[in-house]
Amino acid sequence: MAEILTFNDENKDNAKPSQDSTVVSKQMLKILKDSIDSLPSGFAIFDAEDRPILINKVYRDMLPDGAAMLDAGASFSEMARRNAERHFGIAEKDIDEWMVKRLAYRDSPHGCFDQKLSDGRWCRIEESRTSEGGTVTNWTDITDLKLQEQVTESYSQALMTTNQQLKEFAHAASHDLQEPLRKIETFGGRLSEKCGDQLDESGARYLDRIFDATGRMRRLVEDLLSFSKITDTTSAFEEIELNTVIQDALYTLDLSIDEQNAQICIDELPVMVGDFSQLSRLFQNLLSNAMKYVAPGTISKIHVEATYPESDQVTIAIHDNGIGFEQKNAEKIFNAFQRLHGRSGKYAGSGIGLASCRKIVDQHEGSIRAESTPNVGSTFFVTLPLTLTK
Repeated sequence: MAEILTFNDENKDNAKPSQDSTVVSKQMLKILKDSIDSLPSGFAIFDAEDRPILINKVYRDMLPDGAAMLDAGASFSEMARRNAERHFGIAEKDIDEWMVKRLAYRDSPHGCFDQKLSDGRWCRIEESRTSEGGTVTNWTDITDLKLQEQVTESYSQALMTTNQQLKEFAHAASHDLQEPLRKIETFGGRLSEKCGDQLDESGARYLDRIFDATGRMRRLVEDLLSFSKITDTTSAFEEIELNTVIQDALYTLDLSIDEQNAQICIDELPVMVGDFSQLSRLFQNLLSNAMKYVAPGTISKIHVEATYPESDQVTIAIHDNGIGFEQKNAEKIFNAFQRLHGRSGKYAGSGIGLASCRKIVDQHEGSIRAESTPNVGSTFFVTLPLTLTK
């Protein structure tokens, strides 16, 4: 390389390298070598015949046997086979297959690939061609990155397992609870029919409380079952019209709408990709809440409108004239089993509905939030992507 590098600009077209230029070239070569040795990654340059031109210190430390072979005049392929045996932990029966893939990548390098060393370290290998047909190789130690990925994957797997177990538990527990509930309701009904006239005021009140508690338990069981059925999958996603989805939700709620004489105005909504049944339940819960939480004697008025914060997103706002809540509770209401109005009375609920809404919205890679003023009303904002991005 010293013969190639010349740093004397005077009469460069005709002059031969002087003693001074040779000294400068040696100095520059040393600076270049020291700079390359100081790189944090393994670095090597090979010529068009796949013979080494330069190998830095980190590369030698990573692959001492292979570097020694290169110093002795070995080719890259000879060195690579030695590394596979000594430094990569590749079984002897698999080395030939590995060599085919390794040399194919070297002939046409693209992107990078990760290689585990037998001492447990991981290296990311990147190669590129020089204009003379040689190869530049760069090895970066990514052991810490791989360890982080393994920890993250471990936590992710544990979380998936726990979630699956919770789903199975909720589903099984809900089914197991239904049979005793049916018996309580059945025998309670028989007691009321056959012995109702014989009960005094206290007995009748106790029986009413049994029916009320059983009804609340049944609603909770049904909500738990619905919550457990919200699966983490996009297999049921398809192109759907949101106006049709909301009409399906309204059909389910028609008795409640008639009983309350609720006034519901729905603007034109877009077409999007999603799960029809999940989105129908989402709007059932939101519309049901809007009708439920109104002051006594007040006609529920609900307005559903759409805006577009981005070209590929829609935000659906559900405005109501209900009793509202303190804005400090705007996040709390989406947690499971959270109730702002107690367990009994006009505003009783299971505390699962809005938690299900958030889970459905998360499944659709969207977001949900609420704004509210006590005694004025609330607005729930649901932002959803119009197309599937998973």
